[in-house]
Amino acid sequence: MNIRIKEWKDGDRTRYVVDLRYIDGIKENLKKPHRFSSEDEAFAFVDKIRGGKYFEPGTIGRASMACGLALGEQAGSTIRWSYYQDIIRDLKQLCVLNYRDVGGKKIKFGEALCQNVMAIDIEEQIVPQLQALNYAENTILLKLKSLKKIFDYAARKKWCGDNNPVKKVVVPREKYKGVAEAEKTEIERYSVEEINRVVDFAMAKDKPSVSPTGEIICPEWCHGLALKFAAFTGLRFGEQAALKWKYVDLEKDTVRVQLAQRREPVGCSRDFGGNTEYLLDAPKNTKKHGKASAAIRNVFLTPELANDLREWRLRSPKSGDDDMVFITRGRNYRGTHPGHIVSANNWRRDYLTPACIAAGIKPITWHELRHFFATIAFEIYPENYVKVTELLGHADVQTTLNHYKGWFDKTGRMKEDGAAFQQILQR
Repeated sequence: MNIRIKEWKDGDRTRYVVDLRYIDGIKENLKKPHRFSSEDEAFAFVDKIRGGKYFEPGTIGRASMACGLALGEQAGSTIRWSYYQDIIRDLKQLCVLNYRDVGGKKIKFGEALCQNVMAIDIEEQIVPQLQALNYAENTILLKLKSLKKIFDYAARKKWCGDNNPVKKVVVPREKYKGVAEAEKTEIERYSVEEINRVVDFAMAKDKPSVSPTGEIICPEWCHGLALKFAAFTGLRFGEQAALKWKYVDLEKDTVRVQLAQRREPVGCSRDFGGNTEYLLDAPKNTKKHGKASAAIRNVFLTPELANDLREWRLRSPKSGDDDMVFITRGRNYRGTHPGHIVSANNWRRDYLTPACIAAGIKPITWHELRHFFATIAFEIYPENYVKVTELLGHADVQTTLNHYKGWFDKTGRMKEDGAAFQQILQR
């Protein structure tokens, strides 16, 4: 719900106005501008509105997008903020789909009351329309997941009883996926030459920028090095973002993977914008079955990469043992306020994607750099799956085999096996 607080000058005094005249579902006696003498009072009133206190029972169940996503914005203070934008995007699409309400009346799905929606209605009316848009099965399930969160909120508010109809929806599984999908048998492999071109471009882009007068606009930084590090160590993004200098042994040329970065929603700010806090925690699957995680591991550094890290530590403004290895320059890009947590999206957009285009390969994700490391690892240890599993930090060997099973058929071993089989047949 797009509720705005506006300042209004009343002589020498400043008043704060909350206008509810155009919000669907608000009780009639509240559909007017409300004036407050302080900003704190205005925000407290809006908090009550967002909590559903002043809505007519059932009316907020109209998932209409006409008044600023009334239902989605209401749920925004309850649902984890990391999902919030995706929920609103999915609801915008779901609510314009055709729907037959109680009595057969043709309306848009966003106009239906939550209390009137049943699981069979979603299965027979909403899911087929999404399938007609050529959405993959997983995409449809994600959109229904967003809808489920909204109905969870509605159920807690008793706007549709205690049951969430979306929980009972069954999406028919795709029996056949076609030739194109069937031929995607393996993770794509990239050659050493391709990755070297990507790394060289990223490293060159990270050089310092100098103005015509000789002023250093942007100092030499570490983002290109971060891309190179990811390709040559195979660390997950969260593991790399949480890497501290004390876990980098530049004498033995090894890295200890001990922490991982994760994002934690911290609720809503006063202007109802989303806040996300970056936390450091143990790596993936740390306490599975009570055992130490395979993600906690040591990974080797190439001599060239170790030298690059030594140079970066000498010029990094954050080089203490408890400081992060890879940091941002700061908001002004001049390196005067460094130390901010790095973002995978920024790294990919500003460095990885342009580097891929310059290298003549299709843009890849940061995680796909990990597959390049796996390519080299299998070249070094072609039959030692346990060693590769240890370097990648997978939970077990079977996980590694499942990820890269399509690669093993190209080892030349198959020809030897075929010859041995033929020799037995000739006896």
